[in-house]
Amino acid sequence: MRQAIAMSLEQIPPQLKSKYETLLDDASYLTQEAALYYLWLNFPKDRAGYLDKMDGIIGFQDKNIRQLWLTLALVTEDYNNEQKPTFFDELNSYASTKYSFEIRQNAFQFLVGLDGFTNQSLKFLIDACLHHNWRFAGSSRDILDELLKNEETKLQLLQLKNELPQKQKEWLESKFK
Repeated sequence: MRQAIAMSLEQIPPQLKSKYETLLDDASYLTQEAALYYLWLNFPKDRAGYLDKMDGIIGFQDKNIRQLWLTLALVTEDYNNEQKPTFFDELNSYASTKYSFEIRQNAFQFLVGLDGFTNQSLKFLIDACLHHNWRFAGSSRDILDELLKNEETKLQLLQLKNELPQKQKEWLESKFK
């Protein structure tokens, strides 16, 4: 019931705010994730407090709460500005091949939202496009196809092409034909 409320109540009336805030302490990581996002969205003046409360919470194996937290911390005005490069580096690192495809998939989605792909995370995305898990590879290809609509990103990928392993290089070249 609490999870259904957390995930369905996009607009939180001010009179329900204190009750809704208790969802941040719920046993379910899905409930906590939804509560963090919707509280952050609905109560801009309290964003720093919500981020402080949820700092250090990882969530599921896919690091759902941590990656959401990093993204929100990056876009929250005047929140730990001196640490934002560290936050971005951590989020970007989750796109790495050293992480499971679930973690990487979340990272790619957040990087799309931030328009935050670096050369390294683009290389990780290309690697993901050839991953053995077809769902992960498919979602990665969809992301790459969207990124290729941007001329700057297309140019960036063309410049990175020669830094890729042969199989990835050939695959990427096929995207430009």
